[in-house]
Amino acid sequence: MCLVVLKGTSEQTATQDIEVFKLLTHDNRSIVLKHPYFANDTKISSLRLNAADSTRTVDIGLHSYASIEASIRRGGYSIFLGPRDCKLVRMKIPTGAHYYIGENGEYASDILRTGDLAAMDINPYLLRRYDEITREHGTV
Repeated sequence: MCLVVLKGTSEQTATQDIEVFKLLTHDNRSIVLKHPYFANDTKISSLRLNAADSTRTVDIGLHSYASIEASIRRGGYSIFLGPRDCKLVRMKIPTGAHYYIGENGEYASDILRTGDLAAMDINPYLLRRYDEITREHGTV
């Protein structure tokens, strides 16, 4: 995972739970690294900013999205799989967790709370938009 940090920001500490969205395979594994996720669990990771990188990227952390739209626009739907091969689930960056905000509606954090991992119903408009995006980038 590599997240480009929003300019002018630094590592933050959540003062309240932050609702986020994450793409998982249907058997509850992360899209890129295939790490397993379990329902109603807490996932913990290191969080590291690559300070030597002029673009300021986080290269270790738990990746999630700030909105459904960001997950479809920037997430695994358009990059790795497709809406039929993965699911979108709600999670939380809990109070006290450390996180960075990315340039494209993304988060990298050291803790994620998983919830029930039920697949979300996604508005058909957003799936049509996914198809438009993939056609624009020649990935269909």
